[in-house]
Amino acid sequence: MLEVSDNPTKDTNTISFFLARNARLVATQQLDPTENIEVLTVPLGQVESMILSGQIRVAGSVALCLLALRKLQR
Repeated sequence: MLEVSDNPTKDTNTISFFLARNARLVATQQLDPTENIEVLTVPLGQVESMILSGQIRVAGSVALCLLALRKLQR
């Protein structure tokens, strides 16, 4: 969908956004011992309210969600 800079004033990394339609779970997570990642599935209609209420607050995640919502409305 898009590639953006995370914070070009201090980092050189980029974030690549992808939108997968009709995706389905095919395997469980295989985390490294130091990883702690929780995957939540929520109805699409709740994403915007989760952003506005602060439940989703990491800048990259907010941008990704808003871009995806806009793309899906087309």
